[in-house]
Amino acid sequence: MGAIHIELFATLDPTVRRLPGLECGAVTLADVRLVDGVLHAGVDTVLCGEACRRTAALIVKGGKPCVVAPTVWMGLAEHHVAFGGTFTLSVATWYAVLKDLCRSILRAGFKHILIVNGHGGNARALADAAARCAHEGRTVVVEHLVAPGADAHAGRTETSMMLYLDPRRVRRERAEPGVTAPLAQLLPDLVRGGVRSVSPNGVLGDPRGASAGEGRALVEQLVSSVVRAHDRCL
Repeated sequence: MGAIHIELFATLDPTVRRLPGLECGAVTLADVRLVDGVLHAGVDTVLCGEACRRTAALIVKGGKPCVVAPTVWMGLAEHHVAFGGTFTLSVATWYAVLKDLCRSILRAGFKHILIVNGHGGNARALADAAARCAHEGRTVVVEHLVAPGADAHAGRTETSMMLYLDPRRVRRERAEPGVTAPLAQLLPDLVRGGVRSVSPNGVLGDPRGASAGEGRALVEQLVSSVVRAHDRCL
């Protein structure tokens, strides 16, 4: 049995219940927002969805079935609203959506839940949501897609990965550095005033020097981390 794309099924529940070995259901989280720099909107959605699709392919290659669910593209992006075209949810709405999706996965017959998060703005609320799920007796594993040594946003890391995955979304002629200070140093100001308060062009890093080759290596590292997270679910 290969990877199952949920949107191809009119009725998933009976299908899932008949498949031996399908124990872990995955929720993938991202967001859509704009910056003034090198990347188009929807980067987190592309990266998160592709990492999970490639993870599923590896799991299937190993002889196990795998369900690929659509990415939840709307997340917590209040810190980006100063840049037009940003979609964001309130924490209460986002948590309610996540809770209902997890319940749907459990009702479909899965025993465990893997949450793959591709957007840093979701992280704090996600920690609380996962803790609540665990308190209710559910096995929940959370994996944040963070490449080793990555800059924070729209810099060399994300630009390299998008050059590898979808170069049409990269405007190389607009590549310019933003603020390059470590995220830990910027975080208090980011929380108080949003991204524009620390970086007028919305870039947290420097996209110059990005390459598809570097992007491929980074994507492979992310996929490996999601595979390991999946294994922890079982």
